Parts: sequence; structure tokens; C-alpha cells
Amino acid sequence: MGLDAVACAMLRRFAPVLALALSTTAACDGKDKETPAAASGAAAAPTSAASGEAEPKAEAVAIPSDAAQACAKVIVVAHTGAEGAEEIERDEAAAKAKAEELRAKVEAGADIVALAQSDSDEERSRNKRAGLGTFDKESWPERYAGLAEPVWNTAIDGLTPVVKIPLGYAFAQRCTVDLLHTRHILIRYQGAERAPEETTRGKEEAKALAEEVHAKISGGAEFAALAAEHGEDGSAERGGDLGPVGRGMFVTAYEDAAWALEPGQLAPVVESPFGFHVIMREPG
Repeated sequence: MGLDAVACAMLRRFAPVLALALSTTAACDGKDKETPAAASGAAAAPTSAASGEAEPKAEAVAIPSDAAQACAKVIVVAHTGAEGAEEIERDEAAAKAKAEELRAKVEAGADIVALAQSDSDEERSRNKRAGLGTFDKESWPERYAGLAEPVWNTAIDGLTPVVKIPLGYAFAQRCTVDLLHTRHILIRYQGAERAPEETTRGKEEAKALAEEVHAKISGGAEFAALAAEHGEDGSAERGGDLGPVGRGMFVTAYEDAAWALEPGQLAPVVESPFGFHVIMREPG
């Protein structure tokens, strides 16, 4: 199943920095290209240092049902016959039961991020700290289509019911939409993800160039001009401008660096699976 033309065009344009390049563009291209899974760890309910008891779960905050965008974290439990579940042996009934069990743990106070890393069967949600992403309804990924309405009908920090989607059985926790406007300059190297075949630059050479570009910007050079000259993804023609993008959409390394910035601030050079990034948060 594929995304609509507008969503696919947006995802491909931003693919070298957006986390969606790791999975959602597969819905456009008809193939998967994921990164290695993040380290997993068993989840446990958070406890109070004084009492050892589980901390109370934050109260869900109601929001208007006509909100323009929604952010969600997700856990997927696959079963035989589900999309991308060639190595899964559990049947549908067992998958649904496990999904309900995991949902109950989150409802009781367990961390959905830790559970996703240890128990989600979908590689992207493990890599992205359970992050499904931030979307409007028109661009909601088709492989998660069954979660769209439940998410929109759920309060912030609330949980959807377990629903069946093409990937198996899943539930989501709605998160607060948090948009950040950044620019970046991507310097690729041979062997980086999605680097064109004609890329001959080595990794150390790419890092050195990124550091050189970073130094020029720090010294007062115009970011947009250097992005147009050196940027190696679709944002270069816009001066590296990625526009306001929500949490869960960027690759993890980019997101960690970007959300740590103050308006107008430049991050240290960041490495991602796609190469080296020079990142600036837009002022205001």
C-alpha cells in the first residue's frame, strides 16, 4: 500500500534527515530500508526512590478533536501473515494478547519507550524510541492507518485501544505536538545510507568538510549560501530550510541535536546514517 502523492513527495524530499526515510518511504517505493535496531532493555514501571512504589501516571490532557496534527508513540506486535513479519511465528490471537498485555503495562505506568525497544516487532519504532511521528490526517502513514482515528480521539498522554494494522496489532500513546524549525547542510560519504553511487568522498573527508563549513558559519558566513553550495539533499536549493517539523520525524541523532538548540544557535557537527549534518535552529 502506498501513501498519497503529496505525502510521498514530501517524504522523499526530506528523506536524508527525516526518520520517515527509514520506513514510511518504503510505502511509496514498495520496499523496506531500515537501520539496525536500537539497544533494547526490559521495561519497568517508574518507582519512587523513597517508597519503591510505582509513580502515579500523568493525567491525560484533553485537546480539541480538530487539532491540525497529532504526535504518537507506538508499539507493534506482529503475527504470521502480517506485513514484514516473515520471521514471526506467533499467530494472530497470541499477537493480540501480547499487545493487550503491553498496553496494560503502559497504562500501569511502564515507559512505552523502553517497552518499544524491548518488545516492539517493528524495527523503526525500536530505533525511534517508539516514535511514530507527527502528522496531519492527510499524510498519516497508510501502514498505521488503523491508528489515525483512535489517536485523534485520544487525549495527550492517553492510550488508544489495541487495533489491527497491516504490521500486526498495535496501540499508540498520543504525545504533545512539538514543532521545531531548522536548517541543515548534509555532507555525504561513500557507503552512507542513500548516498548516490557517484559519491567517492570518504567518511573522514566528509567530516572534515562538514567541520570546515561549520567554522565558516560560526565565523559569520551565510548559512543559506553554504547550504546551496555544499548541501547534498533536496533542502540545499532552499538554503537548507526543512521548515517546522515535529518530534518523531527526524533520525535520532539529528533530533537530539536540534532540540537541544536555542533559537539562532548552531549545533556541533552531527553524524547520522546519512552522513554529517551542520544544523541551525531558526531564530524566533
